[in-house]
Amino acid sequence: MKLVENKDHENKTLRVKFNEMSSEKEKIDSALTRAKGDLSKANAQILIYEEDITKLRQLNEKVTKEKSKLVEQLMKNTGATDSIECKLDKATENLENKVTSEIHEFKKLLMK
Repeated sequence: MKLVENKDHENKTLRVKFNEMSSEKEKIDSALTRAKGDLSKANAQILIYEEDITKLRQLNEKVTKEKSKLVEQLMKNTGATDSIECKLDKATENLENKVTSEIHEFKKLLMK
């Protein structure tokens, strides 16, 4: 009889432990399911971010090319402006020399 009581007690103890372990396993499974869901959401967000990064890189390349073209055009225009300014300076200097020369000739004529 004592042997049966001991076995009965052992069985009850094992059932309690089994129930505790089952409950713990359910908690772990539930946490795992939530973690998998979170991971799935995070992976989806990463894909969105990677698409955004790709779009931004493409936009950056486009803007950089446009900037280069504008800088090149500005340099050409600046060069043309410098050339025009130089020509205007020379023309002004030539005109000043011509006017000065004519004034001197006019003075000579007046002095005669």
